[in-house]
Amino acid sequence: MTTHGARPEGTRARFHDPGRRRWRDSLPAATLAFLLLAGALTATGHRLRDLSGGAPKLDFLWAAAPAVYRAALEHYGPAGRTLYLVLNAIDMAFPLSVAWLGILLLRRALPAGGWLRVVPLAFAALDLAENVLLYGLLLAWPGFDDRLAIACAAVTTSKLTALAASYALILATLPVVAVAWWRRGRRQRPTRDRSSAA
Repeated sequence: MTTHGARPEGTRARFHDPGRRRWRDSLPAATLAFLLLAGALTATGHRLRDLSGGAPKLDFLWAAAPAVYRAALEHYGPAGRTLYLVLNAIDMAFPLSVAWLGILLLRRALPAGGWLRVVPLAFAALDLAENVLLYGLLLAWPGFDDRLAIACAAVTTSKLTALAASYALILATLPVVAVAWWRRGRRQRPTRDRSSAA
């Protein structure tokens, strides 16, 4: 029996599930998700390049004009444009993995630098916005509005800046986290040895 206004025990357990929190805070899980999605994007990108004869990916067009988007989409051909829809679907999950990994590394390496976590979050938001705009270009082909391409170019340019900053933070924090993990292992080893001897 519960008192008036109190949450049922099951509801509290669901919102405070320690197992769910451990999974969310798992650095190996975040790293694995990032590597799998990065690998999937790379493989799909190579296939797109083969289909298009080396046309650039829309995700990496820096401050491009609408004509550049039209030329790239034309080079992709029907098969390439269909493949880009698949690539874009994968890319809806990739920025979330970057933000997840970046935030966990920053939390461990720089506990007082919470404001830096805005960087991977900004990348994720910009990349997701870019993907929505790219879907608009792909689905409207060949008659998309130039204003859509201009908006996409602005978001892509900002996204690439945030991506470079996110990768720089990830690479900078990796050695700090690795050293902390190694030291923790060395501190725990004598305790395990004494337990085994006992």
